[in-house]
Amino acid sequence: MATQFRNPIPTSAAIAPPSSCVPALQSRMVAARTAVSGWRYESGKRDLRLDFLRGFAVLAMVADHLGGEPSWLYNITGGNHFLFSAAEGFVFISGLVMGIVYGKIIAKEGVGPAALKALRRAGMLYLLTVTLSFSFIALSYAAQMPWVEGVVVADPVTRIIERLTLHRAFYLTDVLLMYTLLVGLAPLAFVLLRNRRTPLLLGGSWLMWAMFQRWPDQVAMPWRIEDNSVFHLAAWQVLFFTALAIGYHRERIAAWAKRIPMLPAFGVLTVLCGGLITFQREHETLLAPFAPDGDTAALMEQFFGKADVRIGRIVAFAVFFQWLLLFVTLAWKPLVRGLGWFLMPLGQSALLAYSAHLGVIVLWTKYAHSVPGFQNTTAWTNTAVQLSGVLLVWCVVKLAPLAHQAVAAVRAPHAAPALSGTRVVAGRMERQGN
Repeated sequence: MATQFRNPIPTSAAIAPPSSCVPALQSRMVAARTAVSGWRYESGKRDLRLDFLRGFAVLAMVADHLGGEPSWLYNITGGNHFLFSAAEGFVFISGLVMGIVYGKIIAKEGVGPAALKALRRAGMLYLLTVTLSFSFIALSYAAQMPWVEGVVVADPVTRIIERLTLHRAFYLTDVLLMYTLLVGLAPLAFVLLRNRRTPLLLGGSWLMWAMFQRWPDQVAMPWRIEDNSVFHLAAWQVLFFTALAIGYHRERIAAWAKRIPMLPAFGVLTVLCGGLITFQREHETLLAPFAPDGDTAALMEQFFGKADVRIGRIVAFAVFFQWLLLFVTLAWKPLVRGLGWFLMPLGQSALLAYSAHLGVIVLWTKYAHSVPGFQNTTAWTNTAVQLSGVLLVWCVVKLAPLAHQAVAAVRAPHAAPALSGTRVVAGRMERQGN
């Protein structure tokens, strides 16, 4: 009689979970997907994601300007040694927000009112640039900061005129000078955008950038600015005006972008970001065969130089900015619960934060090393100094409205009649639809 053997390998039916477990597992997966989808950003009148990202840029700016090697913060800020810096984020987001806001003004009121409003803002930025420049120069000389050591001004009157006419920049205030000029040039872009000449705007902007890459000494826009070694307007304008055009056409671009699946796009961008990080860490080994005389630093400067805004820098920033925007979009609610209280005020008051950080840098550079325990250049001491500097800037941003309210309250009894008249006029203008 033949002997029957049982199959020792379990069948799929044998290893399948009980039928009662399948619905429970499926319900948990659905609940998890629902919870994650509930994290996503919900659009509103103001794109708060841009405020959040700009707040992160402020954090990176303060940490990188305070400096100190090594620091754990450089793992997330780049320490101004990565393929791009916080400056690209500031310039791009500023152009993007301006395109969104002024695009609505142009649609409702026309290009004329939008241009006048932009010029008024440029005037305000000019006053801020000049005030901060002279104040920071005076403070730097009074505190004997390293960046003014050995600098002797032979003709102070000429220097004052140069700074008043925006022909000379100064350390850390050069980016604000460039931003003032960019906003002043924005009305020209509004005319092109309004008349459906976006290709002409972008073509001219990128042509100017390309010409600067080839002939940097000949392409000075709008004029040559002395002591401006980083923020050359002819190069940096490409980020601002490209973002301005994107913001102006935001709704059309968003409608097209909806066709792209968000999660697969996020996955691809994650891989690209990982590749760029790996390249940054291993660039000496990877570029050694292609570098002339083995000078990989010169090759990196050729493709990722900050002052000239090289093409590699633009590509790296484009990849990381899209990844950050998608990341914030997908994980908005947990991010804003955990970090919104800190980053949102910095992003929504970026100019105030920028102004405050100049004083913080002088204060910390002068006195931080005299604090017991902060003499050593270790990772934790540098990180503590940088975080304390960022926290002080945040405190200034948070306390500034309270100080303004306190001053207004003190002046209120004396200004009551004028305030009452102002409210009457404002009420009439509101009723008339102005």
